[in-house]
Amino acid sequence: MYTVKEGDTLGSIARENNVSYRDLARWNDIDDPNRIYPSQQLKLSKP
Repeated sequence: MYTVKEGDTLGSIARENNVSYRDLARWNDIDDPNRIYPSQQLKLSKP
């Protein structure tokens, strides 16, 4: 799990964790990759 921090983007989180931002969005049911929020918890691997 990853906790989103102020200034994070889905792309930056994906790069830091060596995953595709598309996979990250799919695993976390994110329709709009531009809409993530500080304190949001994201799964970093396939559920």
